[in-house]
Amino acid sequence: MSLLFETIRIENGIIMHPGEHEKRMFTSRCALFGLNDPISLQQVITVPAEYTGGIVRCRIDYGREIENVKFTTYERKPLKRFRIVIKDEIEYPFKFSDRSALESIRMENMDADEIILVKDGRITDTSFSNLIFLDGTEWITPSSPLLKGTCRGRLIRDGKIKERDIFLKDVALFTGFKIINAMIWPEEMDLIPIDAIIRT
Repeated sequence: MSLLFETIRIENGIIMHPGEHEKRMFTSRCALFGLNDPISLQQVITVPAEYTGGIVRCRIDYGREIENVKFTTYERKPLKRFRIVIKDEIEYPFKFSDRSALESIRMENMDADEIILVKDGRITDTSFSNLIFLDGTEWITPSSPLLKGTCRGRLIRDGKIKERDIFLKDVALFTGFKIINAMIWPEEMDLIPIDAIIRT
């Protein structure tokens, strides 16, 4: 069983932002296995004909080597209610295949569509995505996410979002928020109102 996985957006047969995923895979394999050989996704991914139209999710399972490449048609799940969950002990520094801790927390809060994890008083992530908050004029992303996503990194680099500590007590000051990851880009999402967040 693989230790890590990567989720990559395929759009009309084209691998989106492969360099960002290759960088994370390189960093993860270097840190966990001491390996410094790069992986070329153009060589690893051959998109089947039936997945060359529309938006497709490609999952790559890997450890020291690539173990599996799987394609599925992507469908976004509607999310309307978010539950704040305080978990100071939670850690997810690499994109591990074992997501049981995150899934367990989510299953414990089935009164909401998704959870927002708080660690040391600061907003981090949902169970599967990074977050960006609108303060009226600028988009702000938590400066201490559980996992630094590729989409998040690209938006910071392009100057479209800024990093800042977002404390739980300050959430109500924002206009709204969005979730982002490799499959969900902010320009494709409507603003989620702050009152969609349920606080215990």
